Amino acid sequence: MRSILCALLFALAVTPSHIAAQTAKTPTRKSATTPAKSTPTPVVCSCSPPVVQHIFRPYIAIENLTDAQIGANGTTFTDAFPMQVWRDDAGREREEKLRTLPDGTQYRDDSVYDPIEQVRMSWSVGKPNTPNIVTVYPFPSRETAQPTPRPAPANPQPDRRYFPHRTEALPPQTIAGLYAEGTLTTSATPAGYQGNDHDLISTTETWTSPDAGIQLRNIVNDPHFKSTADTSSIQFVPPDPSVFKAPEGYEVKYASPKPAPAAASACNCTTPTVTPQRVKPYSAKQTSTHIQTLEDGTTITTVTTSQMWRDADGRLRNETLSTGSDGALGHSVSIYDPVKHVRMNWIVDNPNVPKAVNVYRIAQPVSRPVALPPVNPQPAPHRYYPSISESLPPQTIAGIYVGGNRNTRTIPAGYEGNDRDITTTQERWYSPDLGITLRFISDDPRNGKTTTEVTDLQQTAPDPALFEIPQGYTLRENNPQ
Repeated sequence: MRSILCALLFALAVTPSHIAAQTAKTPTRKSATTPAKSTPTPVVCSCSPPVVQHIFRPYIAIENLTDAQIGANGTTFTDAFPMQVWRDDAGREREEKLRTLPDGTQYRDDSVYDPIEQVRMSWSVGKPNTPNIVTVYPFPSRETAQPTPRPAPANPQPDRRYFPHRTEALPPQTIAGLYAEGTLTTSATPAGYQGNDHDLISTTETWTSPDAGIQLRNIVNDPHFKSTADTSSIQFVPPDPSVFKAPEGYEVKYASPKPAPAAASACNCTTPTVTPQRVKPYSAKQTSTHIQTLEDGTTITTVTTSQMWRDADGRLRNETLSTGSDGALGHSVSIYDPVKHVRMNWIVDNPNVPKAVNVYRIAQPVSRPVALPPVNPQPAPHRYYPSISESLPPQTIAGIYVGGNRNTRTIPAGYEGNDRDITTTQERWYSPDLGITLRFISDDPRNGKTTTEVTDLQQTAPDPALFEIPQGYTLRENNPQ
């Protein structure tokens, strides 16, 4: 019935104007018992409802929280309380924290995170002098969450302070009967940044079950405080749906204005046009140098240069010049077009290659059911690769402020047929203002060292013709939709 109504409304919408005018001029005979005007029956038409993804493993668990604050004289103030946790397969979560006042009175702080209704809710149970109110925090609307980006200065380089930090992988262990992977993050606040007369060091140790998608342990050790969260008594059972609803007898209040209901549409179920996000245009040269040293000491160096252009819509063109082993010069072009959702590439001035543009349609995200992994398969072996990620002091590359990060990974002996440990590093320098990587260094003993760097950077809009298909070339669809 809904599809028939939609078709009727669409037919009326596309009726030629002259036919509608003639119909309006045709006289009608009114019956004595029929009113001249009648209220039309509203037609309710809606598109297919959004698909709720049921991709989480439901569970019920207890989390023990401990907060400790250390005074200047060494006195420690400790607050420990248990928390009951529920999660369903759609990702809705409820937490109940049991609190105790200094006089011994106990009460609960409850909260619900609901990605389906797009709200967070919180309330207290049994807290003295507290009204029975559920406070609702609506998620920010799409317009609020993703405001139109404003052009940033070309290279402001404000007073950006550098806070060193590093994250290292820890050997896996079993927590609450589940396989857990851990990381240790160490952060430093240099002396003088916050009025401190010496460096302040804080650490965060996090353990997560990759199979169940649950944080099992979190330990924060900061000069100001210490906190520990440990999960136990995990049961992989679906919770009662009623636990995600506001309690009866409570007044509901919105922390911000309640969002207005969506206006009824006349069956306009077309996909909304997505405006590409505006970015800073630029043109630049990119040079990639690969150095490989053979067992006999021979060094092989390969240099590849590219010219890059990007416009304000995010379209990117890359022209690469390379030299083959026979000395022949190769010239290739690739274009990424987020506006038309395509990638294209072709070869320039090669008599042995047809003049054809390879077109690859970029698949758009669709809603698909996701199969849940086993609760705790613990496949053998769970190999542990020691790794460290650390920040680097910022610097200026090609006249642009950049922040750096270095990742070091070790492949233990025997993991890949190696008779000794293999250590690889990746160093990346990224411009947050332009949103591009200006330098990338990869060093791997197995295949050599590659350094890619951007130079001759100009923040000017490129010629739109650069993103068009060249004349004399035919199109070759590789994955037509």
